Amino acid sequence: MGEGQKTLVQIVSDMQALDELLTESGGEISDEQVEIIVNQWIAESKKDLALKLDGYQIYMEGLEASEASNKAWAAKANQIAKSKKKLRENLESRLIETMIAMGKNEVTGNKFKFKVKQGRYSTKILDDSKVPAEYCRSKITIEVDKNAIKEAFQKTGVQIDGTSVEKPFVLEVKPNTKE
Repeated sequence: MGEGQKTLVQIVSDMQALDELLTESGGEISDEQVEIIVNQWIAESKKDLALKLDGYQIYMEGLEASEASNKAWAAKANQIAKSKKKLRENLESRLIETMIAMGKNEVTGNKFKFKVKQGRYSTKILDDSKVPAEYCRSKITIEVDKNAIKEAFQKTGVQIDGTSVEKPFVLEVKPNTKE
């Protein structure tokens, strides 16, 4: 923050303090010089507030763009990671197939030694509808129905145990067309 710039909290606090002073005096400003100073101060505070609010919005728009960019990058990075994993698995499979075709369990390069050995059993499910029931297990999923809770609260006004239905404040931003 540049020198002399106030934070949003400071601007609002100053405006509230002035409001309290004017309320205590019944809105009366008897001295013309004091009235001029107060009016200048109000105008300056409103200007500071307008600049600060605009700055907040510009910064939030930048954060939103960065957020979207980072999400897109993360999706792309995940796609690249999957491609690299598949490529690595394909190369490993080629090495194994080549060594088996050569009839060798072990081969040596300049820096690495490769050995093919029998791994652990792994099970692949080709068609789960054909698997006998004795080889299946049940999974019960209990999910809280947030919409039903919200609807019940809206009808009765009573909070459901273990929940909190709230109506948060949301920020609506529109271009200022008064210029």
